[in-house]
Amino acid sequence: MKKNIEQHYPNGKLMSTVPSKNGVRHGQMQLYYENGKLKYEGEFLNDKQEGLWKLYYENGDIHRENIFKNHIKISEKEFYEGKKIKHEGKYDEINQDKIGKWCFYFENGKLEKEQIFNKNFSESLKEWDKDGDLTSEEKQTKLDTKNNIKYGIKKTYFKNGDL
Repeated sequence: MKKNIEQHYPNGKLMSTVPSKNGVRHGQMQLYYENGKLKYEGEFLNDKQEGLWKLYYENGDIHRENIFKNHIKISEKEFYEGKKIKHEGKYDEINQDKIGKWCFYFENGKLEKEQIFNKNFSESLKEWDKDGDLTSEEKQTKLDTKNNIKYGIKKTYFKNGDL
């Protein structure tokens, strides 16, 4: 049997709605701000998040996009108000560790940091200033978690590009 599950704010305005099938969430869910604007939306399949989920700022701009597979977040993209990207990256489907390239941006849209992860271990990191000049690079070869020590090479650059 299909029906919509709704929640309301104390003032009676709609807070959220999601279709259900046989008592479990199944279909497009929407969550609203108290002013009635859309806050969050995404798809449930048999009570599990699936596909693209979007979170919005109260002004309607996109805040975050997450992709889920069988209720597990596999990617994330976050935005500044005004729609410029803040960061993006992927997660391992099994243990939710950060994997692959993660990019972080300044509000002006320029790249701030690029980090390569392997099972939450940061293998490399590059950082830039707001003008787009490279400020540092590091490559990590080993992590001693017992003593919290990272092994590798770090280079820091002067504004003129010298090491």
